[in-house]
Amino acid sequence: MNLSDERRADNLVNSLPHNLDEYSRTIRFLGGLYDIKENISAEKFKNFAQMILPYNNTILAVGWAERRKENSTDSMTVTYIEPQKFESFLGDDLNSDSANRIAIEKARSMEIISMTQPVSLPNNNGTGFIIYRPVFQSDKQFLGVVFMQKR
Repeated sequence: MNLSDERRADNLVNSLPHNLDEYSRTIRFLGGLYDIKENISAEKFKNFAQMILPYNNTILAVGWAERRKENSTDSMTVTYIEPQKFESFLGDDLNSDSANRIAIEKARSMEIISMTQPVSLPNNNGTGFIIYRPVFQSDKQFLGVVFMQKR
């Protein structure tokens, strides 16, 4: 990380307490879509995401990662992501990165919103973090996570 990224990370961490309410509302709003209906189409997700993205220029992307069993391990496969310029991440396993895996497991096991430590964001978007909200079926079966990447 260069000096500019370190300063940006420091600013991000210092402003975090002031922005937690906003972040929490936004990710809860996105997760509410899955609380209402478990199977959401790509088009409905896109329409919902477009209600969020224009109103906060610090949100880089929002997405849905579905829990999939592969052999004896769980993967968290990016199923939807908006805006479309990030579609190259579709199919990626979020659990393949330790920072994501730790935050996702905390969100799942504690049934809370969780976030990564400051990370390098994709496509040279600097430093930020990723917030996860777990989604469960009514019988408490873990389905996946909604997430948002913040600059």
